[in-house]
Amino acid sequence: MADLLCPVVIGRGAESGALRSALAAAGDGTGGVVFLAGEAGIGKSRLAAELAVDARARGVRVLTGRAVPASIASPYRPLTEALLQALRGLPFPADDGLAPWRPALRAILPAIAAEGDGHGDHSPAVRGEAVLQLLRRLAGPAGLLLVLEDLHWADPDTLAVLEYLSDNLSAEPVLCVATCRDEPATAAAELMARLHGRRAAARIALGRLSADQVAAMVRACLPAASEDVVARVQRVADGVPFLVEESLAAPGVPVSFAEAVRARLTDLNEAERLAVHTAALFGRQFDWRLLPRATGLPADEVAGALERGVRSQLLVVDGGLFRFRHMLTREAVVAELLPPRRVALAARALAALEAAHPQLPGVAGDLAADLAVQAGDPARAGLLLTESGRSALGRGALATAAGTLRRAARLLTAPDQRAEAETLLVEALALAGQVDEAMRIGDRLIAGLTPGGDTGRRRAAIHLKLAHAAVDGTRWAAARRHVGIAGDLLAADPEPGLSAETAVLNAEIALAADDAGDRARALVESVLASPGASAEIRCRALELLGRVRRARDLDGARDAFEQALATADAAGLAVWRLRAMHELGTIDSARPARALSSTCSSPRQPCSGSSWTRPIATPSPRWPRATGSASARPAPSRECSVPRFARCGGIGPRWNASSRWPSRPHPATGRSKAARSPAPGGCWRCSTATWPARWTPSAGASPSSTPCRSAARLPTVACGRCCSPRTATRGRWPRLVTPAPLA
Repeated sequence: MADLLCPVVIGRGAESGALRSALAAAGDGTGGVVFLAGEAGIGKSRLAAELAVDARARGVRVLTGRAVPASIASPYRPLTEALLQALRGLPFPADDGLAPWRPALRAILPAIAAEGDGHGDHSPAVRGEAVLQLLRRLAGPAGLLLVLEDLHWADPDTLAVLEYLSDNLSAEPVLCVATCRDEPATAAAELMARLHGRRAAARIALGRLSADQVAAMVRACLPAASEDVVARVQRVADGVPFLVEESLAAPGVPVSFAEAVRARLTDLNEAERLAVHTAALFGRQFDWRLLPRATGLPADEVAGALERGVRSQLLVVDGGLFRFRHMLTREAVVAELLPPRRVALAARALAALEAAHPQLPGVAGDLAADLAVQAGDPARAGLLLTESGRSALGRGALATAAGTLRRAARLLTAPDQRAEAETLLVEALALAGQVDEAMRIGDRLIAGLTPGGDTGRRRAAIHLKLAHAAVDGTRWAAARRHVGIAGDLLAADPEPGLSAETAVLNAEIALAADDAGDRARALVESVLASPGASAEIRCRALELLGRVRRARDLDGARDAFEQALATADAAGLAVWRLRAMHELGTIDSARPARALSSTCSSPRQPCSGSSWTRPIATPSPRWPRATGSASARPAPSRECSVPRFARCGGIGPRWNASSRWPSRPHPATGRSKAARSPAPGGCWRCSTATWPARWTPSAGASPSSTPCRSAARLPTVACGRCCSPRTATRGRWPRLVTPAPLA
């Protein structure tokens, strides 16, 4: 039968009007995120497609991406598809303002990756801001429409970027329309509810069509349809637009969508059903070249089976690729397979995939793991998931890596294999700032190690990972405990690289407790003198050395940061290169203030700042309209020797002129900050004012009490007189940062 896609959209006038209004608002510079929610087949994709047609007619640039079932272990799939679509006919924007954000985009757009990229462990906020910056530059004069479909299958990292966009697109000419099933419960559905609840995103819920609307849809598809046909479709479609079309296309009289698919499969011969069933195991879109090996059929028989599948409206051809007509079609085909048959076909499909892609790169590895589970081989699936998690960790997709490695650990029963997966999981959790879970799994992992061989070194390595997590979480007692245990283990079984890492962590702890940094400096210098220190450890040590020197010797600090930059360049460590460049930026920002200053007023006394500075560039928070009087802004002074940088609101409250610090101790000093109200935007230790990056000095303006949505944590620049290095906020901070110039 000819294409039965309904030529008009029935029963969605109000929803279409709301979407068009949102698109018009985005064209005027007020963008945002709109969720289209509803059950499978309710018409979410069709409504989004109609909006895309309308947008193109208005001259709006349209980008589309889709999540697929394998996306849960394949980070950023919908965003990658959408952005690659934009760059297919255009070069990557040659904009100097976008250059600092390129490293954060590499996990999403591998084509722009530079040789030697490291983990790329950027925070979700930094990754989200990088995507926002690119979308801003891709938007045409009439704006940009980004459509992300089937997010109920999206990976956690894609959802984290979407959450950031929801909070920050309100001042951009970009409208993001996301489609998502509202049942069963998924991470995307929970995110949608959360964003809608705090008014960060709009939600349009699509309900079922009425009987009259179904009748109108049937007659729009088949103007000559009889009353009997209309009544049948009303009965079997149950108000679901997708099932209306499917019921009209199915041979016979289907009573449900599954029966309609079953009817089409019955019309195929045995070989054709084998090809279609096997194709369904590979996913909605599949590589047809794998089917001859997976089925054992000649290539011409496979081609004939695919042709029959297209004629039966099970499959469609999309740009030279085959895919099932709808995801529900694929799911219904798989459901037709009884367990013994599914296990046998999945094993053959896995063998064909491994033969075609021996290294199982990227998505192939995720698909292989899924096939192994269906083939009843959990150990094989666990190993494949471990490698998939390792790959996600290397790309900096920490949430995806953690989720994948959790699945791997559950499937693996061999102690060594499970330990490897859990070791990677501890690293992913530590980098993601999930300290409690990292500690819990790490302790269990250490307790489960069997004596003998290199157990001492393995224990030490795990303790050091936990120490990193504790340092990042400012849990100094836990950090000291784990570093101490690692040191004792390495004393009995030395390993130069681990010993150097231990010394660097001891230096971090010492710097948090020692205003002068003398012990930290000694430890760092011992690491730099060690031949066993890796390039990454040397970069970390040089960064610490520069931070120690910066309080008193800017030239010495610059030398340390430049050495860190050279080391990172030579070893191809892109993340550490960015960190070194950021630290060098703090030196450049500090020098103009030094030129203006003579001496600081006195140690430990509040000072009002030598110049107004702007913080390191972070995802910009929203600031309220200027209110109050000009006196709310502290007067600039020439007495402080180093400008301050604003802390990110993601780790603590922002404040306005009347706010006070919450009553809680500082993580390093233990002293409560409840007794002091800092100046608006003030320094952690004194009342030195620091103002937001996008704040323009105008009468009465002050930072918002609304916290920044970013989870990033920024190190604070301290002059060493009124503010010591240990007051600097320690924790996870964005790997991609750009020092902003003095205002």
